[in-house]
This record gives sequence, structure tokens and C-alpha cells, in this order.
Amino acid sequence: MAASEHLDELVWWADTEWADHPYRPAEARPDEADRQTRDYAKDLRHVALPVPLRDEMGRIELSLEVRFLALCRQPGLDCRIRQDVFYVAGRAAMALDLGHLEAAEREIRRMEQVGSVEPRESCCG
Repeated sequence: MAASEHLDELVWWADTEWADHPYRPAEARPDEADRQTRDYAKDLRHVALPVPLRDEMGRIELSLEVRFLALCRQPGLDCRIRQDVFYVAGRAAMALDLGHLEAAEREIRRMEQVGSVEPRESCCG
């Protein structure tokens, strides 16, 4: 609660006292605001969860990263399949952010299935 009050005070100060300052940071774009929120939530999660659960989440995150990069490096992967791999990897990351380990592992398996599909004609180019 105290942190929220301090944040409110800093925001008020930035909006009033520093509103016209040339070096005042610009408002974050929606994607940047989402990244900041996600990082903040991950920091909170890290402190709140028991160590064995954090270790398991770390193992799944590493597995996701390694498998995602391996799929992205496959030669001849068509654009549509690559987009599907990105989408399913994002779903796995979101499941991890929400603490749903089973869903994250299910999405990783889905991502591998999507990445093993035979390429069709390219949609990019």
C-alpha cells in the first residue's frame, strides 16, 4: 500500500511539476506498458511462490526458450507455420505468467507439433 501511495505521488509530481520538462519521459506505448506490467508481475510472483514451484517454472521457461529457438532456426519453415509457432509460444509464456504450469507444458507440446508440420507454399516474401 505504501508503494502505491509513493507511486501516486511520483506520478502527480511528474504530471504537474515536470509536465513541460524537455527530458521528461514520454508515456509508454501499449506494448511497452504491457512488458513493464509483465516484468513487475514476474517480480512479484518470484517473491511470493515457494522455491520448488519457482524452480519448476524456471525449468519450463528454459524448455520453452530452447524449443522455441530450435523451431525458429529450422530451415525451410514457412511463414504461416513460423507465425503459428510464435503465437503458441506466446500462449505458453502467458500460461507461465499466470502460474498455470500444466497449460504451459501443453502449449509447448502444441508448439512442437505446429513446428513439425510440413511447409506449405510460402505466405511471406
